[in-house]
Amino acid sequence: MTWQAALLGSLMKSVLITALGLLISRRLMFWIQQRPQRTQSLTWLLILAPCLIPSLMTGYCYRDTVVSLVRHPYFKELLYSLVVAAQAIPIAVLVLRFAPPSPVSATAVQTARLFRPRGLSLWRLQLQAHARSTIPAAAVLFLLSFQEADLASLMQTVSWTEWIYMRHAGGLPVNDSLRYVLVPLCIQVPLMLGVLAWVLPEGEAGEISRRDSNLSRWAIACVWCWIILSWLVVVLVPGIQLLRGARQGLGALWQQPSTWKELGDAALIGLTSAGLAWGASWGFLRGGPGRRRRIERGTPGRILWAALIALLICPGLTGGLTLGLVVSNTFQTDLFLPAYDGPLPLIFAETLWLIPRVLILQCCLSRLSTGTEQHELTILFDQGDRRQREMARQIHWQRAGRASCGVLVLAFLWSYLEVMLPSMLAMPGLVPVSLVLYNALHYGRITALAAKLVLAMTLPLILWGFLSFTRRLWCSPGSS
Repeated sequence: MTWQAALLGSLMKSVLITALGLLISRRLMFWIQQRPQRTQSLTWLLILAPCLIPSLMTGYCYRDTVVSLVRHPYFKELLYSLVVAAQAIPIAVLVLRFAPPSPVSATAVQTARLFRPRGLSLWRLQLQAHARSTIPAAAVLFLLSFQEADLASLMQTVSWTEWIYMRHAGGLPVNDSLRYVLVPLCIQVPLMLGVLAWVLPEGEAGEISRRDSNLSRWAIACVWCWIILSWLVVVLVPGIQLLRGARQGLGALWQQPSTWKELGDAALIGLTSAGLAWGASWGFLRGGPGRRRRIERGTPGRILWAALIALLICPGLTGGLTLGLVVSNTFQTDLFLPAYDGPLPLIFAETLWLIPRVLILQCCLSRLSTGTEQHELTILFDQGDRRQREMARQIHWQRAGRASCGVLVLAFLWSYLEVMLPSMLAMPGLVPVSLVLYNALHYGRITALAAKLVLAMTLPLILWGFLSFTRRLWCSPGSS
């Protein structure tokens, strides 16, 4: 397969996933609005669960399947695209649901249509109306599907990431790999602006247009079909395969003394990277809005602030493969070479890779709460008696603290089980469990790997339990 064919194949699949995913995500968002308030938590769980499944789990399930489909490449590509779409669409739903207020209302667009302006004027108005909701959602869908590298390598699909990664692992110099990455990077840069347009605005989530929000029975049936399909392909079938393999390979797991070192290495990298990314995103949301309110719109200071935020999140928006190649090349220069054989390159790369993900989740949380609510909780905590302060802590935990802990645990899970960056940047002697599992999965579905993966996936649950147990540290209104 040539480089041009791999790039074109990725581009076609990403465009199709974006178009279909945008249609499905809008229906899912409208469906959430129609659900009763008491079932909102369950509804979000049904939608978001597929995007929380690590690629190691789906890769373990479908590695042998794609080998059996070697004579049917189109079915293999369809299965891969379905898995990627099922994991990307929930993120698009979040972007649509928590989009900042649009500068142009749906009423203004409808009025413009009635007056029949020139084509260019109407297009400009449509662009402004969707710049903070639909366009960022489409950008997220395209970036996630276009950059996907872990599953593409395991399933050996037609993808530019798989093409570069296999040749880089085979000895292609970093500089040559970076030259190939330039074209995909140029394709992605304009879409990163859509994500920035979603992140930068302040305030609560905007009102979603009610046009087409009342779903018909046919549309609701289609929504349920998609939820069931995504759960089957990403959650249930891989989960059953994983548990079955873990039960058979449990005995072999205890015969591997290196397992605990692999878990420890992954946990140290994951905790450090997740903590740094969470802290950087928290600092932006806590310090950024207050600073931006003091800066007039359109002034050089405002532009400089937006440029700094772009520099903070754009490296992570390039994807793990591109980011890993850039960081690897940077730390091989004379200036940074002394740190190349240490853990710094991997921690630095994983932190940059996590920041956009964590920032999107924290923006969702900040737009979910109102300033009045936060102000009242702060007054109750500062001026009330001991019982009132305890009540304020409990309310704050329920409204914000638990969600903040969840974001930190998710960041740890993503970093802890990340495979692309450790495969390129892990120092000698550092063997995260994700890297060991990923390398071994290329040889097929081995039951001992399933047992090790199940053991690895229990650590984020332990972290969540620990943070819940120490929730008093998170209950102060000034902590989020």
